[in-house]
Amino acid sequence: MNWKTILLVIAFLGISLAIWLGEQNMNHIEIKKEIRTYRLFSYPLDPATINTTSDLELSYALASTLVSWDANRQPSAGLASEWKEISPGKYSFTLRDRLAWSDGNELTSHDIKNSFERKRKTHGEDLKALFSLLKEISTPSDSEIVFHTDGELSMNAFAIRLTEPMYGVTKAVSEDKIDLSVTTGPFFVASADENELSLRRNPHWYNYTTETAIIVTIKQGRYELDQITAESGITWPNMINSNSLLSDSLKELVESKGFRFWNRNQDRVFLMALGKRLHNESGYRLLRAIGRNLERRVLLKGKSGYVLGNQIFPKGYELYSENVHCELPEEEFHAPQSIKILIPEDRVSTGLADGIRDSIQTTMGVNVDLEAIPSSSIPLRLAKGDFDILASSLAISSRNYDGSLSFMFEREIPVIPSGSGKNAFLERLKRTRLEKNHSKRIEDLKNILDDAVCEGHVLPLFHFSNVVASSKDIDLSLSSSTDETVNFSKVRFK
Repeated sequence: MNWKTILLVIAFLGISLAIWLGEQNMNHIEIKKEIRTYRLFSYPLDPATINTTSDLELSYALASTLVSWDANRQPSAGLASEWKEISPGKYSFTLRDRLAWSDGNELTSHDIKNSFERKRKTHGEDLKALFSLLKEISTPSDSEIVFHTDGELSMNAFAIRLTEPMYGVTKAVSEDKIDLSVTTGPFFVASADENELSLRRNPHWYNYTTETAIIVTIKQGRYELDQITAESGITWPNMINSNSLLSDSLKELVESKGFRFWNRNQDRVFLMALGKRLHNESGYRLLRAIGRNLERRVLLKGKSGYVLGNQIFPKGYELYSENVHCELPEEEFHAPQSIKILIPEDRVSTGLADGIRDSIQTTMGVNVDLEAIPSSSIPLRLAKGDFDILASSLAISSRNYDGSLSFMFEREIPVIPSGSGKNAFLERLKRTRLEKNHSKRIEDLKNILDDAVCEGHVLPLFHFSNVVASSKDIDLSLSSSTDETVNFSKVRFK
């Protein structure tokens, strides 16, 4: 072997080694693209079931909607590329070209119809905002789906309705079952049980990019930031959900561990709502009395990151009333000896729970039996009705207020119960949705919300926001402060 051949062999081996090392480095980078987090999620998984913020995140991760949102908070293409109103109450959606499930098989309008029909059967009562309007769904072709409705909503209003994550398309394998190992979202389920979820990136998602996480690992539970000390660190998770009620000193401590905070606009209202055994005048009087007498700052002692408020939507939101047209009246009221209050343990810190109990006992002169439960158990307890007051937070959306209103008024067991006359909130909401004049519709919705508060059907206390603490290798810059939550598909890696 002459020296030229030896040099060629050495050069070849060098190039091969460089390519191999490069591939190993890329594989190492790809392996690092993992989101590790704790969440309190509902199980079995179903994108149509949203009881917690974690459920909301999973719905976005596993099921794409026909219509999405653009950066300017306007309806934009999701699974559908375009839509039009064929005739009053009849809306046609044309699918994107070459849509596929996560396993690579073709996704057609017939699959999407099956998904909606399955939701109608299993979640029709909770999703009345859509299914109370629907008469029929037809599929003129593989690429077109048509919704036939009773009402005459504008095309834009109906399209906005379909942006809600609970209407994301899932694979219906029967009239009441879905398969989440095959999805339309940015991720699919690789494995799942009640303790841990493992999601994988969907290479056939319509908005696919290699910049997103390859793996999302979610452990059941809540990571308690307030248990972090100067000596302890944050070991396993690289994303942690929390809220703006954290103290400044705790935020500084978490940041000293290499984590940074992503803050949203005020997107949550903390309120009190009645259990169904108090859906009567005595209950409304009780809630009005608490509203008159409760010192809100007392229950929030030592906390920051909130804004006191007596409305469901905070200032800056379209449904905020500049001039609330009523005040809680003074009236004769006989306080009960004791009341039972439910709080979701994943939404209410121990300090806030103590503040609620102590402030109500002091101002109302009643004994308070406080019970902490998982958020996922709230629908069951609402149905059971074995409590007097639910003290909890609700997500409110600045761009799709209709979804927030539907959650409050239209679930099978509503958070805000309707009465009769002007307190027939559900009927008023249905009529208002048909109002074509936007300004008049907004004013009517404000009046519904004001009456719900003034009549004692709900008691808003303050507004705050979700925050996410992420490790230094996580980039959340694509997540807008107006997003409902941090979508896993928007997480990037440094």
